[in-house]
Amino acid sequence: MKKSTIFILILFALSLFFFSRQFQYAEVYPVKALKVMQLYKFDIQGIKRIITNPAKIKFLVQYFISPKFPKPCFIGAHIKGTDNWSYIPAGRVPYGVPKGQIHFDNNVSVELNYTGSSPFTSEKIEVYIYTKDKTLKSMDINWGQTWNKDFDKFQIFNVRSTFKSPSKEKFLIRYFITPKYNKPCFIGARIVGTNNWSYIPAGRIPNGVPKGQINFRDNISLELNYTGSAPFTSKKIEFFIYTKENTLRSTRVNWVKTWSKNSNKNKFFPKKLLKAYDPVKLMKAIPQYKFDIQDINMIFITPSKVKFQVRYFISPEFQKACFLGAHIVGTNNWSYIPAGGLPYGVPKGQVHFKNQVIVELNYTGSSPFSSQKIEVFMYTKKKNLKTKFINWGQTWSK
Repeated sequence: MKKSTIFILILFALSLFFFSRQFQYAEVYPVKALKVMQLYKFDIQGIKRIITNPAKIKFLVQYFISPKFPKPCFIGAHIKGTDNWSYIPAGRVPYGVPKGQIHFDNNVSVELNYTGSSPFTSEKIEVYIYTKDKTLKSMDINWGQTWNKDFDKFQIFNVRSTFKSPSKEKFLIRYFITPKYNKPCFIGARIVGTNNWSYIPAGRIPNGVPKGQINFRDNISLELNYTGSAPFTSKKIEFFIYTKENTLRSTRVNWVKTWSKNSNKNKFFPKKLLKAYDPVKLMKAIPQYKFDIQDINMIFITPSKVKFQVRYFISPEFQKACFLGAHIVGTNNWSYIPAGGLPYGVPKGQVHFKNQVIVELNYTGSSPFSSQKIEVFMYTKKKNLKTKFINWGQTWSK
């Protein structure tokens, strides 16, 4: 074989070898594909709320989507920590949202709805850009809110104070409760910033407050009391519509006031009389009067509150107004709503459970407490007339 022919064959073999190596390199390292993917960018830059209520929020989105990305994109959101949500996305089929740099003034909005049957308090929501195949970008946003699907069925419009003292305030309430709601509702209040409060709600068991549109002239009122040992200056009061299971609606009202439980301490009798008062001598001077707490009958029990009927006897000849109260033995974290209203007090003589003389005892502590007894007492505005300890083992929790 000629040398020239051999040389040509060697060159042909070498060219085939290098060609095959170049082909394999292109398969193993898809540089072209990487460069294409790096062209696409997705960024959620911020949101701006435009509607916020317990059942729904709506917000504008500022974002960037690479203009050359070929698929239609959409923007959605969900409430983190619960599956009870739905949303109306930004972007409509088949085109999706506009691409490029989009600002708030482009009015691209998302609506997020709560669908749960009971209220839920969120800490965050998640906003995301997506196609029909996958999520392209997501962003967690702090969003502390109590969600309530039925909030628009329960509204507190306004309150009006009808009685003021440093330890107590009474309010008329203007509100709306949908007439179709079939559970009894009540309205309460608390002093924001302290746990030292108790209230007498608007609405009585078993029927609760009237439903529909209720105005001030309907005279639906509640009483809020301060129970702290030291004065406290409030900035707000929170009013709430509730059932025995859930809070349905709450609203906070600016209410700057210095509360003091002991401001009326000596309102009814002078200091000199307090010092000279000797209950033992007084009781010896009126031996003909009889006071007896015979028994109680629990009718309502929760970890924070109990209500009970009282069977008792008070001498009909005793001329002063008498009341019945109670406290939890072993702690100072309690308040009560007495049996007997001013100025007459409770009925006298032999009173049975069927007479419906009721005391309400509330726990006001910030941590749970296990009681062994409660003390029920009969009193006038000046002194205790009779007490009775009742075995009552319960873990109280406000």
